[in-house]
Amino acid sequence: MKKDETIRIFEGDIPEFLSRSVKAGSSIGWDIETSGLDWKADRIATCQLAFPDGLIAVVRIAESAPKNLIKLLGDSSVRKVFHHAMFDLRFMCHYWGVKPANIGDTKIAAKLLDVRNLNSHSLKPVLRRYLAVRISKRQQTSNWFRHELSDSQIRYAARDSKYLVQLLAMLENELKLRGLREIAEACYSYIPTRVQMDLLGYGNVFDYP
Repeated sequence: MKKDETIRIFEGDIPEFLSRSVKAGSSIGWDIETSGLDWKADRIATCQLAFPDGLIAVVRIAESAPKNLIKLLGDSSVRKVFHHAMFDLRFMCHYWGVKPANIGDTKIAAKLLDVRNLNSHSLKPVLRRYLAVRISKRQQTSNWFRHELSDSQIRYAARDSKYLVQLLAMLENELKLRGLREIAEACYSYIPTRVQMDLLGYGNVFDYP
């Protein structure tokens, strides 16, 4: 990692002063690590947030709900940028009862730019394709509940959130050029509703029959 990067580890939540420091109109990269893929059975281990000033916060989640993260996630004046937001938000909405607002999704943006679905839309290839950034996914399935996170885990978590805002800006510029920005925004706006539908057990009500 570059020497000028700032990564801070927090236990349970981000401090209130940090959540207050985020200005309206800002964007934050947001990612989580979990014990598995099932939002109903697995747990949230960490949230990592990349703030506009360059700070990357890696938050080790406790059993109690993190009130400052919840408030930030529901703040409509701040955009939260995810890659595959449905995955992250199912966990956070299920465990915290949060109502997320102002969501951006780099995976949706990348898929809208690939109408023939010729490319992989996982974060690693999308970052390589659009930003020429290479990341490793070796730590993805490591133990995120260990007593002390390793340097490799911390670096991995930070990198997964660090580039999201920059990546979305590049993708959305291309979407605008292709006349697809409006449909992208409509997709982002629908995400919280679709998450709630899943939590209520409905799934995709647009499916036939």
